[in-house]
Amino acid sequence: MLSPATTASRKTGAADRIMLLQTFLRIVESGGMSAAAVALGVTQPTVSRRLRQLEDYFGTPLLERSPPPLCLTEEGQECYRYAATFLPQWEAAFSGKVATPERR
Repeated sequence: MLSPATTASRKTGAADRIMLLQTFLRIVESGGMSAAAVALGVTQPTVSRRLRQLEDYFGTPLLERSPPPLCLTEEGQECYRYAATFLPQWEAAFSGKVATPERR
């Protein structure tokens, strides 16, 4: 089970973790760091740095560092499943598309 590394969890705020998960999701869905950078409107080194920060946070590699195609580690697969479920719900909550108690 994927869980935060002790020291990294203290250094990374909740908003930062969401940004790191968004970047990771984009890497996986676009097939690589360069394509993710274009999709996110940032540089490829920024995407690489964010991936490294997320891996430091969990204390484990999430991607195999090998030639294409992109290959997730077991922990990377777990992180992807979580991010693919959580992030759309989180984004919907902040866009006003989720039923809140006031809207029911």
